[in-house]
Amino acid sequence: GTSKGQYANFLTSIQIYQGPPIDFTTTLDPTSLNLQEYDSNLLRRLKAATLITSSHDLISFPTLSDSDLHSPPATAFRIEYHTVEDRGPNSFPALARSFRLMDNVKAGVPRSAYRGVIEFYHNGYYIYLMP
Repeated sequence: GTSKGQYANFLTSIQIYQGPPIDFTTTLDPTSLNLQEYDSNLLRRLKAATLITSSHDLISFPTLSDSDLHSPPATAFRIEYHTVEDRGPNSFPALARSFRLMDNVKAGVPRSAYRGVIEFYHNGYYIYLMP
């Protein structure tokens, strides 16, 4: 590809779902993929997520098990990055590296971002890394 294998080792280390096949035609409501609905749901989730000021704040939180994911306290957090350039601890690259995410930026957009937001799980918590 265009990255010339830049992330080949990282991508081959990703664990792939090994369970039974999933019939997405019966388990996924396709209207949730409508652009307006998707953006509205994303904005709602971002507003509901608890703001934390740095990746180090998550160190004090216990690792959650699968059964804890839908029970209080809130399991979604957002961390705001200040720039996509590698300048300081609150830059996108620095925060991405602290979570072992791909830290590169192409055309001013963090890799795998949607509207600048990277969504991922960390120790059972849902994290939004956002501008």
